[in-house]
Amino acid sequence: MKSRIIQYSFLAIIVIFIAMICVCGLKKDDHDIKSIENTTPQFNKSESEYIEKHDELVIYVDSGLRYLMGDGDNGFLQQYINDIFSVADIDVSLTEDEEEADCRLSVITKEFREENKDVSYTSPLFQIEGALFIREDMEVDKELTGILVADSINDDGENITYDGKKIDFLYCDENAENALKTAEKENLDFILGDRSAIYKALDGRKAYIPLDEEIYDRNVCFVTAKDDTDIYGVINKCVYTADRNKLLYVASQEWLDGNGPVYMK
Repeated sequence: MKSRIIQYSFLAIIVIFIAMICVCGLKKDDHDIKSIENTTPQFNKSESEYIEKHDELVIYVDSGLRYLMGDGDNGFLQQYINDIFSVADIDVSLTEDEEEADCRLSVITKEFREENKDVSYTSPLFQIEGALFIREDMEVDKELTGILVADSINDDGENITYDGKKIDFLYCDENAENALKTAEKENLDFILGDRSAIYKALDGRKAYIPLDEEIYDRNVCFVTAKDDTDIYGVINKCVYTADRNKLLYVASQEWLDGNGPVYMK
């Protein structure tokens, strides 16, 4: 009799456990369905009126991100940003003239935040990943030298070492292509900067090879004036609801041989 009670109790526990798993599974599925349903931005009245009155969004692109721009309407940034705003039926134009822009696309550093107080930042479009590139034929048994790609770097080069030896960064340039030219001309051992920008500058060559370790990462966001609440709302909702991982992957494969920036939640 006692053994039967134990058996029934054991079966009851198993049934309850299976039921709990099923309930949790249903809740998870329900959550997934809801999250998919909410991928379309919901604009309020004033944001909708802004979209009706403006058929184009002009975006100023900071100098450190212009390597992602192509010619005319074609390029990594053009494709990625147009895909993000397609849900709002807004055309996008990229510019290097800040005066004619509605907002700007910037790498957000500590210095940028200190210099720009009366602004709002959207959710990140992607992250810039800082990497250390090493010269293919470098000799370790000498003083190590390098160059910084400076636009997205604060003081990241101050305490960088390789194989226990400090790297002396002798030069600094805002442009990855110019930095690469200087590195090759001066026979420098390292280049420290935006991984995607340096990959693009190398154009498939193996003169410098990236190390796996990430040195830094920086968010890239749209920046608007703090009192431009309508344009901020439209932009941020488009960015926030976009499948940034997928859109970045597609644009990166098409324009940057898969070496484009990434989006990390």
